[in-house]
Amino acid sequence: MLELTGSCSVNSWTNYSAVMELFLLQDDLKVTSLLLERRSLVVLQDDMYTKYLHGIAEVHCDTVSGAEANLELCGGQYTTGAELQRTTRVSLTVRHVPHTSKLCIKLCR
Repeated sequence: MLELTGSCSVNSWTNYSAVMELFLLQDDLKVTSLLLERRSLVVLQDDMYTKYLHGIAEVHCDTVSGAEANLELCGGQYTTGAELQRTTRVSLTVRHVPHTSKLCIKLCR
């Protein structure tokens, strides 16, 4: 199974970032967080798709905790305690779901 979650913003909405939290499915135990920069792409597959839950809290502002797993990959532009204001977010999720039945609908005669 493959899930693609893309976070992007239109050029006029410029400062959108968010923190995604990952939880172990069995224990509901928070494992880590990821800082999602604007126009970022995250691919969850294999164990990350089947054994973990993920989510983005509904808040207007995220605070960088310094514990985000990918913070060093963000070019050093975020410091611990920095507040990231959210604006409009567009999220696209694509899932491969094998063995589905097709429903045929006749629209015209």
